[in-house]
Amino acid sequence: MDAMKDRWNGDDLLSAESQSRSRKRDFVYDAIKRSLIMGEYSLGEELVALKIATTFGTSRQPVMDALRKLQLDGFVEVVPQVGVRVVRPSPAGTVDYYRIFGALEGIAAEMAAERRTASGLVILRNAVELSSRMVEEDPDLPMEEYLSLNRRVHRAIHFLAQPGDTLNIARTYWDRSDFLMAITSKLGPKQWFLSADHEHHAILDAIANGDGSSARELATQHLVSIGGFVAEKLTEL
Repeated sequence: MDAMKDRWNGDDLLSAESQSRSRKRDFVYDAIKRSLIMGEYSLGEELVALKIATTFGTSRQPVMDALRKLQLDGFVEVVPQVGVRVVRPSPAGTVDYYRIFGALEGIAAEMAAERRTASGLVILRNAVELSSRMVEEDPDLPMEEYLSLNRRVHRAIHFLAQPGDTLNIARTYWDRSDFLMAITSKLGPKQWFLSADHEHHAILDAIANGDGSSARELATQHLVSIGGFVAEKLTEL
């Protein structure tokens, strides 16, 4: 314990008040981000800091800190002298976003094929089969449940890939992707759940066969396809 006390930690320089504000900011940030990901806000909707502060029983400053962090993550935009509102992504920008995201997931799938283990494949197969079963039983599965199942599949791919810290990068991409999927899924039926399910099975087969090139191509195209769907729906908003 004494040795630990001798080690400098930058956090020790923060006042108790600053640490408290940071904790409040993180709590508000997590809560708003979850609401955004679940599609509880509309694109372009105004977020009133004072109203949010009242809801969470905190001051305005931690709320503004949280909103600025959400801006960095691409969820909201802070407009000086105007306020804060949920972003309204352009269809073209969304297609580009999923092309980049697809490249990242493609590399993860390729690495998963190269580094696959028997136990890891069991985890991935179980995740794919669970998602498949749920979608087949209810093609109109609630979006929140589908997003959870979808993440389970992709987390299993990353588990096989053993990418280290890059999983945190992917998590940020998935948060924003879930937000876009939840928003646009309100505009029409969800038959694309079934096509995504077929793509998951194809990616699984390529990884299980150790075919890194195919796994990469399939995973990349899988995300690009989602981006195309989302971008098309955005034109209707």
